[in-house]
Amino acid sequence: MKRLLLVVVVVLVLLAGGAWWALSSIDFLVKTAVEHYGPDILGVPVKLAEVKISAQNGQGALRDLVIGNPAGYGSPQSVRVGNATLSVDPSTLTGDLVVVREISVVAPDITYELSTTSGKANLDVIQRNIENYLKRAAPQGESGKGDAPKSKGRKFIFERISIRNAKVAVTNPLLKGGSLSFTLPDIELRDLGKSSNGITPSQAAAIVASTLATRIATRALSTGQLLKRGTEGIKDTLRDFFKLQ
Repeated sequence: MKRLLLVVVVVLVLLAGGAWWALSSIDFLVKTAVEHYGPDILGVPVKLAEVKISAQNGQGALRDLVIGNPAGYGSPQSVRVGNATLSVDPSTLTGDLVVVREISVVAPDITYELSTTSGKANLDVIQRNIENYLKRAAPQGESGKGDAPKSKGRKFIFERISIRNAKVAVTNPLLKGGSLSFTLPDIELRDLGKSSNGITPSQAAAIVASTLATRIATRALSTGQLLKRGTEGIKDTLRDFFKLQ
C-alpha cells in the first residue's frame, strides 16, 4: 500500500512538473512551432525573432515575423511583421481547444510581387500552398475544403484578428527594382473556428491569406495588363489605378 501511494505521489509530481514546464516554456514552444511548421504550411521560409506570452494572464507579443517568398520571385520576403500583440485565454493554454481572444497586427510590410512568367502574384502562390497543405492534412477521402480536417491535434478559436495600416508594395521585374506603395484598408476577422469547435493554425492561415490576397488584388492590375505597356507605362498605369481607389 505504501509503495502504491509512493508511485501515485511520484506520478502526480511528474505531471505537475510537466505542466509547469509546458507553461514556463510556452515562448519556446510557440517560436519552435512557427518556424518548424510554418514553412511546410506556407511553402516558404518563416522566421520569428521572439515570442513573449504570459501563462498567468495570456497576454503576449511577437517580434520580427518574416515570411519569405516562393521560388522564382525576386523580393527577399513577402510579409514582415515588426510587432504583433496577442491575448489568449490562459485557462485554455494546456487544453485541446485554445481560445485566442485577439491577435493584433499593426503596420506590417507586405510585398505583392507580380511574376512576368506565371502571371501570378506571390501571395496567390502562398495561398495555393496553404490549400495544398490542407488537402494533404485532410483524412483520406475528404477534399480538405469546407469543413475542418477531423484530426486529433490541438484546435483553436480566434475571436478577433485585426490587421491595421498594412503597407503594401506592388512590384514587378519590369519595374527594375522599383515599386508602388499604398496602405491597405484595415482588416478584421472574428470568431474563426467558433462554429466548428475549433480550427487548426493552417486553416486560420488560409483564411487570413485569402482575405489579404483578395483585398490587395482589388487594388492591383494583372500582370497581363501591365505587360502590354513599357516600364514607364507600367508605372503610369499603376499610379493612375491607385489614384482612382
